[in-house]
Amino acid sequence: MYSTTEEEKLFKFYKDNGVKVVFYDRVSKGTSLLKKLDFFHFDHRKTFVIDGKTAYVGGYTLQTPSREKKHDMMVKAQGSVVNQIEASLLMSYLYNGGKIPPSGAREISEKFFPKPESGGTSNANVLFNIPRGSHDLTESYLKEIDSAKKYLYIINPYITNDNMVKHIADAAKRGVKVRLVLPGSAENPLNDINTRYHFEELLKAGVEINLYNGESGLGKLHGKGMIRDDEFASIGSANMDTMALYHNYEQNLVSSDPKFVKKVREDLFENDFKFSTKYQPPKDWWNKLKMKIKGKATQLLDRFD
Repeated sequence: MYSTTEEEKLFKFYKDNGVKVVFYDRVSKGTSLLKKLDFFHFDHRKTFVIDGKTAYVGGYTLQTPSREKKHDMMVKAQGSVVNQIEASLLMSYLYNGGKIPPSGAREISEKFFPKPESGGTSNANVLFNIPRGSHDLTESYLKEIDSAKKYLYIINPYITNDNMVKHIADAAKRGVKVRLVLPGSAENPLNDINTRYHFEELLKAGVEINLYNGESGLGKLHGKGMIRDDEFASIGSANMDTMALYHNYEQNLVSSDPKFVKKVREDLFENDFKFSTKYQPPKDWWNKLKMKIKGKATQLLDRFD
């Protein structure tokens, strides 16, 4: 019996048309009561792979608002890096109950991992965060922020993790040009309050904070990207809150190809700066007090978030 929610209608449509769907469910996968209770982890990745030859990695979701209301970004990848992305997707599919028809390893290899048709000229890699496992993506964020010498640009809906905020502020203090693009109107009010709670610290350090309004006031910011010094770019699913950095499955594509980084800067960041307004802190004591009180309260959530 299917419910009448839009999600269930969609999944029924998939099933009726031969699309295989599996659901991430950490509770049912837990092999002990303790592991079943450790359910506060989510798969937040967004990945598309076509014929094992082309992949897209980023923050875009298959929801109507993503097409009509959100400002998001994906990276199109071809070449050998697609094998990394395909392997990750396939392992998740199998872990969550998906089945592959019994056949030889060669057939599976040919179907899902065809030899790249061309090598390309840009380097790329995929980094992951795995709950209670490795957090290579988080470590990469921190390493690259600390490596910035000339500029550091970040687009992200939520920057709430205290350690991440400190590293960003320290970059500005040592003379790096740090520019952030954050939502003018965020989807998650609590995370937005907690992000804005850190604005005072960031502004004092010399960070430029831009609030994205979108062209003609359209486009809720949902993209996650970071570049530095025309030497490094990272685009994917990971916010900069504690949930994404330490509790979720996340995935970013990273590259140190100067041409790619420059293109991301010119086509994405410079455009977003154009459609953003500089953040102005509240001047009256009442709004300053409200921000501090609400921010302190949401800080407690970010300990678990």
